[in-house]
Amino acid sequence: GAAYDLDFRNDTEAWAPLGASQKLLYSMDAGSSWTRIPSPESISIFDMIFPDSLHGYAVGYNGAFLKYKPAPVSVSEFESMDIGMKIYPNPAHQQITVQIRIRNGDGEKWRQGELVLYDSYGRSVRKFILNELLPGKNNLDFDISGLPAGVYVCEMSLSTRGESHITTQKLILR
Repeated sequence: GAAYDLDFRNDTEAWAPLGASQKLLYSMDAGSSWTRIPSPESISIFDMIFPDSLHGYAVGYNGAFLKYKPAPVSVSEFESMDIGMKIYPNPAHQQITVQIRIRNGDGEKWRQGELVLYDSYGRSVRKFILNELLPGKNNLDFDISGLPAGVYVCEMSLSTRGESHITTQKLILR
């Protein structure tokens, strides 16, 4: 089948969706050779974008939305750390509340963080800075008025003492 799109994740790794054939092409040598694989869950993918080497998004038939997750090189163990995010209401219209749950044995504050909303093309459309989140439940309200209806990915990243944590959740705006 014919490729509907082509995008590079880095200097050598390229991806191309083959649409209705429910396949993807990828190359690890800048396009000199290609391998065909089935798309996840046999979804027809028509468009892909990699804004950088760590983030990738694909959209397809019937509102399908995929997010690329690279394989970790090393995994930092969070033995005493447990972080969760809940967004409500979902679907939302003009405002969302993000509940961030942090369980941390030593009571350390998360010193740096951000919440980023990505549209279905993988473009960052809103960015919110998160400051000094405490262990327990943190409820934060965010204005999302002015954004068009659609499916978005909400990505939260937090860091402290050289450790970082990223979590994502789908958000539907109506």
